[in-house]
Amino acid sequence: MCPGNCRKLKAKRIITNYNLNFTNDIFNSMTLIATTLTNNIPFLIGDILITSNQKGDETKLPKYLRGIEKYFPEAELFPVLFRQKIYVLHDRLCIGFAGDLYSIKYLLEDIRMHFSYTNPSIESVSAFVKLYDSDSNFDGVSFLIIFINQEDDRVYYCRKGSWVMANSPLFGETLAIGSGQNDFLKRINDGFTINHQMESKNFYQAISLNYIALANVLGYERLSLDSIQKHWGAGFEMIFYNGNKFSKIDDITYVIWRGKYDSSAKKVESSPFLFLNYKYFDDILLVSSFDGNEFHMQAVLPIYKTPQDIDMNQMPSKPHFDSKKVCAIYLIEFPDGRIFSPAFFSQASDNKDDFPIIRVYFDEKDHLAIMIQSDFQDALNEQFKNYAEQFD
Repeated sequence: MCPGNCRKLKAKRIITNYNLNFTNDIFNSMTLIATTLTNNIPFLIGDILITSNQKGDETKLPKYLRGIEKYFPEAELFPVLFRQKIYVLHDRLCIGFAGDLYSIKYLLEDIRMHFSYTNPSIESVSAFVKLYDSDSNFDGVSFLIIFINQEDDRVYYCRKGSWVMANSPLFGETLAIGSGQNDFLKRINDGFTINHQMESKNFYQAISLNYIALANVLGYERLSLDSIQKHWGAGFEMIFYNGNKFSKIDDITYVIWRGKYDSSAKKVESSPFLFLNYKYFDDILLVSSFDGNEFHMQAVLPIYKTPQDIDMNQMPSKPHFDSKKVCAIYLIEFPDGRIFSPAFFSQASDNKDDFPIIRVYFDEKDHLAIMIQSDFQDALNEQFKNYAEQFD
């Protein structure tokens, strides 16, 4: 039940079937792989889009990726499927890949087997990197390995390929590679308007900032398809080190709002136009989405699996959005064309009596509902107004 200080929106529920796409075409994996060292905590980020010079079955893609050649008639590569590109190899070892999909698959199988019987150390990791760095058969593959030394918790990076490095006041030392490298680094260095009181330099802030960075990329992607045009994006995974081990961040819901500022009424009219949830079932990532008209469920497989490997009885039968972790971004257009994009991250407590800032869920009538604390929404509206007054 919605408390008195909340607003509630509804959307009709329409469920589509799973998409588990796989073909034997040759893939060109344009991509984004990036790492940040936020508050001295390493994060590894990877997109999930796989492109090819041959069009695939568009019904296997989310609606907004179908038929994009009409927007980019000179495109030579097309979105064909989704795959995971970042992997946890050991409690203190993870890797992200860019390049040719088949070469990546071979390399991943080799490194998973290697460190299943070899204890990771800076020496063993460096030796493995040198082995593949000198192998011309893997010239089309780049990768980044992050290793945490057990003795002193020092972070080591071992990489192959032409990585771009930057330093951000919020995200610390960052590295990126792929067709999205420059756009991603620019976006996280341009700064964010963050609507959340976070204690400076702590663990929760580090996670929040990286979620907000991805929400920012996803939001602007839906406005212009700019990242899709450059063959990266469409969704992201994230690995972080929690002080004991690397793990993939699981069960996060993104809400992307779009609106316009009415200068005569001095207020914003906005509504959510995309919901996304990322949740793992064993090693399979399930992406649930709703674009205001259609629900979509996409299984994103590791490179080493095919749809035939999946036991569908172990997978959910309906989309999932009711996560304790919600990240939202508002894309507010002003009359002069400027876009103001404040964002926030909220994590609900385990106390059921504490109502979170925002919650997304299916209600008793099976409608998708969103509830936001009115006080927080009012504060956002005031911020929209204050931003507009800077340019009046």
